[in-house]
Parts: sequence; C-alpha cells; structure tokens
Amino acid sequence: MAHSQTPTWGVTCSARADSTLCRRAFAIAQELESPYWDRPDGPLDDFIDTQQLDALIVVGQRDIVVHTPHARLRHHPNAAVLRVVNMLRDRRDAFVNLAQLMPGDHVLDCTCGMGADAIAAAHAVGESGTVRALEASPLLALLVRCGMQRYRHPNHIAVTEAMRRVSVFNGHYQDVLPTCKDNSFDVVYFDPMFDRTVSKSNGLDLVRTFAQSGLPQRADISEAQRVARRCVLMKDQMPGRTLQALGFSLVKKARRFCYGRIECNL
Repeated sequence: MAHSQTPTWGVTCSARADSTLCRRAFAIAQELESPYWDRPDGPLDDFIDTQQLDALIVVGQRDIVVHTPHARLRHHPNAAVLRVVNMLRDRRDAFVNLAQLMPGDHVLDCTCGMGADAIAAAHAVGESGTVRALEASPLLALLVRCGMQRYRHPNHIAVTEAMRRVSVFNGHYQDVLPTCKDNSFDVVYFDPMFDRTVSKSNGLDLVRTFAQSGLPQRADISEAQRVARRCVLMKDQMPGRTLQALGFSLVKKARRFCYGRIECNL
C-alpha cells in the first residue's frame, strides 16, 4: 500500500457499465490526472494493493464511491438532512443564525468538506440566493460536486433542492479570495479541518485522509473581510485560540467547538 504525502488514486467504473459510463469515468480520471482502468476482475481491494493505490474511485450510474482497503466513502448529506428538516419546522440552525442568512443572500464557503454547512446555507438563502463552496482537495471536490448534482433524498425534496443550489469548486481560498470583487458575498465562512477529530465517525476519518489541512492566516481573513458585505464567520475547536489569534469575536460556544465572527462594512 502506497503511503506518501500526496495520495495516489486511480479511477474505474462500476460493474456492467455501459460505454457512456465508461467515458464519464475516463473523463473523471483526466480531471484528476489519474490513471483509468476498465473494471478489474476480482476484488477491488486486491487491485488497489496490486497497483499500490491509496484509493480507487469507482464511478457508478448514481454516485461515485471511493474505495480504500479499509473503508468506503460516498457523498451523502448526512447531518444536513436534519438541519434542513429543523429549519422547515422553524427551528434555528446555529450556523445559519450566526451568519444571519436570509433569502437572496450570497455565501462563500471556503472549506466545503462534505458540504453540510453549504447545504444548510443553500436552503436558507433559497432560489434567489447563491452558495459557492470551495474545496482544496481535488478528490473531495469531485465527490461532493457529483453528490450535489445527483443525490436525491427519498423523503425530503427540500434537501435535494438545496443540494442542487450548491456550486462546488476545486480551489484553495488563498488563491480564490484575492480574485473576488469587493463586497461580492454577504458572508464568507471558514470551517478548517480540526487538528484533532471531534467525531468518532469512520467516514470523517476517511475524509481527513484526503482533505488538505491548514488554517487561515491573517492575510486570508483580511481578504475575506474585503469580499464579505456582512460578516466573516469561522468555526474553531474550544477554547477558540485560532479565532482569537485571527481577530474574531467569539459569538457562540459549545462543548467541543465555538464560532467567531468579524463584522464587515460597519
């Protein structure tokens, strides 16, 4: 099994794939600058080991699955489902409330991850608003972008509709923020990958494997303040040392994490 600073992966298609799906898988391999194989015979774990891959991306008709020898990762709205349902029941969502999101707002999520906050934001801003989500990891950006485009919740159409309104881009906020116009978003949001895992979820551990770590610097926050009309919001682990070092005011504390906010254009 290959272990390097930069994960090594390849792409294939699901079993009994037609020519259209194979072409789509090949296009994804080109996007990731990774090798493509027709569906290999035998167990995928054996193929991953033989090719010394960190992961094999399997492109199916409905979704994309990242296979590793020890786990599987596919995109799912997860906690965003309950968050959207709660908002439909007029219950407050902490992130939406702290960002003061309303219909028609424009949000830049600088650290998309699996997109739960972006989905909640897309529901809050509605059809007249926009949510742009940046993800530095090419693999996670692909996985989440395809999930936002293809996943359909069996019971809650509002979740599906919110997912369709999220635009996911592979890019790092350090590169993207300087290209944004002044006051081009109402809210700019950061939720960097914590140094320590808060959740015991195996899925989160796998996300951490492929995510690109790093915390915003003062220059990034300055750019975010220029871009945001209302506020810059950031999540941190308790007791919020990173927030305080970057000039945020603590606006909400929980057992394991906290939020900081910087008001813009006062």
